[in-house]
Amino acid sequence: DAEAKPFGIGCLGSIGVPVLRATSAPQVSANFAVSLANVPTVPSLAVIASGLSYTASGPLPLPFDLGVIGGAGCQVYVSADYTQVAIAAAGIATSTLAIPNNTGLLGFSLFQQAIVLDAPANALGLTTSKEYAELEWPVDIAIALIWVVFTINLIGTILKRREKHIY
Repeated sequence: DAEAKPFGIGCLGSIGVPVLRATSAPQVSANFAVSLANVPTVPSLAVIASGLSYTASGPLPLPFDLGVIGGAGCQVYVSADYTQVAIAAAGIATSTLAIPNNTGLLGFSLFQQAIVLDAPANALGLTTSKEYAELEWPVDIAIALIWVVFTINLIGTILKRREKHIY
């Protein structure tokens, strides 16, 4: 059975700590939905970051303390391998991801965290939710494969170009 559970610590915003919750279970051949509460009404914008790791995001070790850049008390827990913008209505934002019908991808983990625009909250103007972990997630393989194909395409383009200097 698939499960989704929060962990980590969110940071206090102008109307409370943003709360990210699963509204459906992560299952193959279904939509996985989350809702985000405590989003300020202006600008009522959030980003749902989904990642394959909670230990590193590129060279950056996780969790990363946003206090060093003005986000006192806020931390990034998730590698942002895939992001979705969520617009809130009445302080609630929703996000849905389609999970493909591929049982060979069962057993993977995806981690999610919301980053909310909240100018009065701190000098950075952002707050973060607790991290969310979905313990079965087939989409993470698809995301990784897309990045591999993109990297191969980029390297191939660089190797085949005829002009030494583009600019």
